[in-house]
Amino acid sequence: TQSPIEVRREKRSRLTSAVERYWEAWEKHHSTSEQRPKIGTIRTLFIADTQQEALDIARPNFRQHYNSLVKLWNEFNMPTATQSFTPDLDEEIADDKAYVGTPAQVREQIAQLVEQTGVEYVVLRPLFGDLPIDRALYSFHLFVNEVMPAFRGSGAAAVASA
Repeated sequence: TQSPIEVRREKRSRLTSAVERYWEAWEKHHSTSEQRPKIGTIRTLFIADTQQEALDIARPNFRQHYNSLVKLWNEFNMPTATQSFTPDLDEEIADDKAYVGTPAQVREQIAQLVEQTGVEYVVLRPLFGDLPIDRALYSFHLFVNEVMPAFRGSGAAAVASA
């Protein structure tokens, strides 16, 4: 059975393949003198002082977020894209779609994502469910003060060693 790190590497390798296919297609239809667009991805984010605290706060709120997201689709028996969503935060983490933990853990996960996939930016989803505003603001504080500075003016490789 694969470790969580091996699963994340496999998921990132799928993203890397998608990025490579995108660039191949882009290059077929654009001149080399054109400025290339940036490629990004989206991730759920929640940071706390300990990984367990982050998980304990984020799990029920992530489930509530999912339930709200699919509520009308379910009520009206409409087809959804739920194969892309899950109410299980741990599954999202294992699928490399959510970064939940300490500032150091999140910093390392983002650095690895950028380094291994070639994405150039990450859109973060820091508010979900009914996160208490004080916890969301503290998570923002940790991100701004302990994660973001590692990415200013340096490549992801430098961040990985921070």
